[in-house]
Amino acid sequence: MSFESFTNEYELEERELLVLRHEGGGGAKHGDFWVGAAYFLAYIDVKTDAFCKGEGRLVWPVTEEEQKAGGCFGRFAKETIYRVRARILADRTVKPGMAESFFNQFYVTDIVEKNAHSPVLEALLEEYKMPVVMQDELLGELTLNKQFSCFEGKADWQKRSIRIVLEVDKDSEESWTDAAAAMRKMLEAQDEWNKNMCAFAAQELTALANDWQEEDDAPEITRQAFAERIKLMTLVMEDDGSFMAYHDDDDMFFGHSVTVYGNLESGMKSAVMEG
Repeated sequence: MSFESFTNEYELEERELLVLRHEGGGGAKHGDFWVGAAYFLAYIDVKTDAFCKGEGRLVWPVTEEEQKAGGCFGRFAKETIYRVRARILADRTVKPGMAESFFNQFYVTDIVEKNAHSPVLEALLEEYKMPVVMQDELLGELTLNKQFSCFEGKADWQKRSIRIVLEVDKDSEESWTDAAAAMRKMLEAQDEWNKNMCAFAAQELTALANDWQEEDDAPEITRQAFAERIKLMTLVMEDDGSFMAYHDDDDMFFGHSVTVYGNLESGMKSAVMEG
């Protein structure tokens, strides 16, 4: 993509906006330049006073030299209200499989003011800063990570404490309920799940572990030993019952994770060494 084709994706009219920047962002390369992005939570069109709540992105072009100096990051501070001049994305039709926030996008041509005043956006920012906590008799206290749209907490697994994560749509309490129910179901049958996941990982990865161990002239690892050595550290659950179970490898892969992927209904799908 050329710089000209990038700018042509946005309407010619510049708008002046008050934007509530919360957190998150990044950068991507487009041909011989980069595009930086900072996520926002809401904005007000200064001309019409129209208030629009919903996640979106502020974007801007970055040269290769600017990128080496961190040009895709740090332009917009977290939890800050900005007054900007920007051009809106011309085609805002949400493509299948893509995040709606990607198409709520503005090309920033100028930052007019940092820490701008807006009672509406300031009230929304205070609301955003308040922690969202879910209490569950079995799962305990879980706190919403708003940036990554997941609840995080701890639970008991085989007489040890593990990290648990519920991947949810942070704007849908139904997805919170479904993910929590799926996690409870797995925890309640943890003896069976632990045995089956470890056995499945051993079946899939023992040969690979022995390949790694050959470099250190270590004794051969049996499937039983593999299954006994790995320990669940983090369990991630989605609202449809799909899960990712990250196990400590006991140095069989020199500190990499043994990860089991599966679903509560269909069981284990794959086990990989990663990380």
